[in-house]
Amino acid sequence: MTVALSELGEFSTLAPGVDFAPWAGLTYPAYAKSVADGEFPWLAAAVRGVNGEPLGLALARLDAPERKADLLSVYVAPPHRWRGLGVALLCRLREDIARRTGLERLSVNYGSRISGLEALEKTIVRAGYGTPFTRIFFGQSRIANIPRWAKGAGGSAAADWRVISWAKARSEGIDPIERGSCAGGPAHLSVRFRESEIDWSTSQMLFSGGEAKGWFATHRFAEKPDTLYYTKFWVEPGFAARHRAAAVLLLRAAMNAHYEMFLKDGAPSCAEFDVPLEYPDWLRSLNKHLVPCLDKTWTLRGLEVPLAFARA
Repeated sequence: MTVALSELGEFSTLAPGVDFAPWAGLTYPAYAKSVADGEFPWLAAAVRGVNGEPLGLALARLDAPERKADLLSVYVAPPHRWRGLGVALLCRLREDIARRTGLERLSVNYGSRISGLEALEKTIVRAGYGTPFTRIFFGQSRIANIPRWAKGAGGSAAADWRVISWAKARSEGIDPIERGSCAGGPAHLSVRFRESEIDWSTSQMLFSGGEAKGWFATHRFAEKPDTLYYTKFWVEPGFAARHRAAAVLLLRAAMNAHYEMFLKDGAPSCAEFDVPLEYPDWLRSLNKHLVPCLDKTWTLRGLEVPLAFARA
């Protein structure tokens, strides 16, 4: 039996300019604060009960430069679950983003260890988003545990390449964000972040023949200053095919910089990794050499939802 949305509650669209305070408890505290502080464009689908109480919220961040939105959270208050509210919220959010913004896709990413994983994935499928799949390998370690193979200079004169930090590239008049974005690569590996999130001294760029052939972006967030996040990585496929060690040497250069930082007072002591599945050979190498040095590992699940059909 199909249940009308009006029977589930009163649905509405939330956008910058509205009072988000009543909904702050239905998303992660960090996202609620970012929305309240106006840190990024956003859109949300919300539902109230008959007495006006907030029942559920689906929140997305809008990324106009990348023509996409990122699903940040979806939550339904416990007493009102298993009624189809989560599915309805995701459907409403997708339609609102397509109709109001003109963005091309909605990106959904989440860790495989989150609570309620099975229920979330069933909700995503029922909302017509598609079937989630494992996208990225994750791990966390103490920087002091960096394996021996990652320590060393990491370079090859024969390959005509050099690896420099984003900070050094910028001092040489190179814009790493522009170079990284123009270089290409899968959309979910875009290097477009707020500049305040990027650790310019530890992010690396790989050049060959004067051209950018790869990049590795690392991030440090104010709430966890002791942790470096290895979050975005790409090597130009043709270059990687000719120099199979390029990906490993780029990672090695990054990890060397971080290890040197670890030896200094006040440096970050933890590292979190995510590794693109576009590099299966590298993944096999990491599984053999890096995973034993990690304190814990998990995977990132997700999918990309096209929005064009929702405009029809």
